[in-house]
Amino acid sequence: MINIIVNPNSRSGKGMKVWNKIESMFRGSGKEYKVYFTQYEGHAKQIAAELTKIHNNYDSEIMIVVVGGDGTVNEVINGIAFERNVVLGYIPTGSGNDFARSLKCSEKCLEYLTKRVKHILNPSQYEWLDYGVVLTGGGQVTNRRFAVSCGMGMDAEVCYDLLNSKTKRFFNRYHLTRISYLLTGIYRLIHFTPVDGVLEIDTGKKYPMTKICFVSFHIHPFEGGGFKFAPKADYSDGLIDVCMVYGRGKLSLIPILLRAISGHHIRKKGVRIVQCKEARLTVNEPRKVHADGEAFGMQDDISVRCISKRIRIIR
Repeated sequence: MINIIVNPNSRSGKGMKVWNKIESMFRGSGKEYKVYFTQYEGHAKQIAAELTKIHNNYDSEIMIVVVGGDGTVNEVINGIAFERNVVLGYIPTGSGNDFARSLKCSEKCLEYLTKRVKHILNPSQYEWLDYGVVLTGGGQVTNRRFAVSCGMGMDAEVCYDLLNSKTKRFFNRYHLTRISYLLTGIYRLIHFTPVDGVLEIDTGKKYPMTKICFVSFHIHPFEGGGFKFAPKADYSDGLIDVCMVYGRGKLSLIPILLRAISGHHIRKKGVRIVQCKEARLTVNEPRKVHADGEAFGMQDDISVRCISKRIRIIR
C-alpha cells in the first residue's frame, strides 16, 4: 500500500495542482494506494502517526509519500514512529522547499514530476537521512523534530511573520520566496531587539555571544527558501551545523543576509559556524523559536541534537 499525504494548500494551492497532474500515474500503475488530504495545521502529523502506529504486522514496510513543502515534511516526521519500517517518498510543492533544494529535487516541470513518481512506484535507490530534535528547557520539557533546520532569534521572527503573510503568497506566485524572506528579514532587523547568550556544544566548549541576531541549527544547508546559512551541512553525517550571527550593528547585518544567498556570509565578521552532535543555547530574554519554519513558541533555553540516519527516503 502506498500512503500519500497531500497538502492541497501548499504554496497557495500548488499542492493540489501538482496532485491533479500526477494522480493518473498512481491510478494507472496497478498498485494499491490511498490518498489523504490535509485539512488543518497538524493534520499531516496525525495521519503519519496513525499510519505508523504499532499493530500486529510490526515488520511490514510502510510507505508514506509526502506531497507538500517543508512544513508538511516537518509534520510527517513528527508523527512517524521511527521504530517501524518506514520509507518516505517526496514530491515537493512548497514555497521554501529547502528540504527539496538540499536533495536536489524540483517540481518546476512535468518531466521531473513524472520521473519522481516513477521512482516512487518502482523504488530502487534509497538514502538514509539525519533529523534533528529541539527541546525546550524550563518547567515543562517539550520537543519537536525537524528535517531541515531550527533556530532562535531573527530567523524565527521572519518565519512567524511569513506563516500567514499576504506578501509571501504574492511572491509565491512568481517563485520569488527568497525575496519575501529578504524583505521581511530587513523589516525584522529594524524592529528586532538583540539578546545576549551562550552556546555550549557536546565537547564542552562554550561560545559567549552579545547582541545575538539569530542562531540556527542545520541538518541541511538552506533556510528561508534558499539562504545557505550552513554551506557545509551534510544531511547524513550525524552532525548539526550551527550558524551564529551576533555582535554586529543592524545595518551591518544586511550584507550578511545578502551574502547568505550564496553561502559567502561565513567570511563576514560576526558570523561563526561550528559542528556538533548536541548543543544548548541559553539567552537572557525569551525569543521566538522555529522548527522547519513552524512556530515553536518563546524560549530562553533550548537543546538541540542530531538523530543520525533514521529517515529512509526514496531517491
